[in-house]
Amino acid sequence: MKFELKHFIQEKISGGRVGKLAPSALYHPYRDWRLLLVALLLVLIASSSAAVYVFLAIKSGDLFGNTSVKPRVGETRDKANLESVVKELEARSEGKSRALENAAQIVDPS
Repeated sequence: MKFELKHFIQEKISGGRVGKLAPSALYHPYRDWRLLLVALLLVLIASSSAAVYVFLAIKSGDLFGNTSVKPRVGETRDKANLESVVKELEARSEGKSRALENAAQIVDPS
């Protein structure tokens, strides 16, 4: 009897049954767990790498842009409009302070 690899593999896969795979060929719990753990390990490595990258970026200050440039204060296109907004906000602040100082008198209904 001559050894043929094709027939050997087919017999191992089908378990001697023709046309159907043996249950041992379909279910490999060790293989499934190994795939699951490898996938979990890859996700863990990726998330750890991302966390380290974000930590180092925040620590170096690169994540939030360049903070060494000072914003230009006092330059505006419409100075009159800006002054009217500032006056309105000051009026609101004064109204709020007056309302807090002069609380409304509430009469007890009983």
